[in-house]
Amino acid sequence: MESNNHESELLKQRIQKLLSENSSLSEEVRTGQENLRLSTAQASKLGNELNEFRKRLGATTQES
Repeated sequence: MESNNHESELLKQRIQKLLSENSSLSEEVRTGQENLRLSTAQASKLGNELNEFRKRLGATTQES
């Protein structure tokens, strides 16, 4: 009986540790997803700015 209680306690501790690790990993994934979203938005914005610059450069070149 004592052995079962000890094993049960060890399993509970192991489960708690795994749950804690899982929570930490979930937070890392959320942070990574947010960073990726921000990077994608920034890349899109820069692409739009580059296209606008190309249009203005083309218009300026045609005027010359």
